[in-house]
Amino acid sequence: MAIASLIFSIIAIILSFIPFVNIVSIACAIIAISTGIGSIIEKNKKNKALGVAGLCVGLIALFIAIIISLVFGVGLLTYLYESSSAPDADILNDFYENFNYDSYDYDTDYDELYQFNNQNIF
Repeated sequence: MAIASLIFSIIAIILSFIPFVNIVSIACAIIAISTGIGSIIEKNKKNKALGVAGLCVGLIALFIAIIISLVFGVGLLTYLYESSSAPDADILNDFYENFNYDSYDYDTDYDELYQFNNQNIF
């Protein structure tokens, strides 16, 4: 279990620096932490140092992955919020407000279509 903890923690620390992939890193870090604790509790004293190392690196990887996820998540939300209030949206709103609908009356056709569909054909 100690070797598995160290392997999962190394994978977690490598993946924790890659944005949007670090969600996998969080899962690997949790596995590394749980197997590290299991290997420390285990009676086998031979692999206890590997378990402690896997536990420490797993905790560091979990911390880094959470921080990077929060930073990129807030950055993405800020970008999406600011891009939705771009000047182009004002141009489109002005176009739709000033568009001239006087060339044709759409309500009349909808009323006639509604009356035609409600007639009993049979």
